[in-house]
Amino acid sequence: MPKLKVKVIDKDTGEPLFARVLISDQVAYKLVTDESGEAEVSLPEGKYTVEVRATHYAPKKREIVLDRDREITFELEVLVI
Repeated sequence: MPKLKVKVIDKDTGEPLFARVLISDQVAYKLVTDESGEAEVSLPEGKYTVEVRATHYAPKKREIVLDRDREITFELEVLVI
């Protein structure tokens, strides 16, 4: 099974972020990033929606095709209230 590595960083500073990662097709996989802003999981090949959320940041979502090992980086922006 291919591995998906997700990295989440602050868009302005490049600092890693603790974030919740939701990967879904017909099944939802929930992950949390570590202190380096990374999370990794092995999944069956297929199409997935990857969504990341971090406190005080705007969430982001991306559609991917997982047919080999992949690494994707999400750059989150601080929410302006």
